[in-house]
Amino acid sequence: MDVFALDRSVVGDYSAFARSFTNVKSEGLRRSIDDTYKTGRFWPEPLLQLNPHYKAGGSVLDLVRDGTLDTGCAA
Repeated sequence: MDVFALDRSVVGDYSAFARSFTNVKSEGLRRSIDDTYKTGRFWPEPLLQLNPHYKAGGSVLDLVRDGTLDTGCAA
């Protein structure tokens, strides 16, 4: 599962839902609202944390090397 794709999907769905209640006819106001939504003000970046109580395993680099984690995690 790609949690980042899931996050984008949920945020996109919620944005469409939140904006479905109004029909803004003023072009200037609609542009301002669009700009506010684009800033991400209403949904902060996802927070990912590690739980120190899990059983110790390999390092992130080990997990990237064995294919468990995406290569981007090594960065």
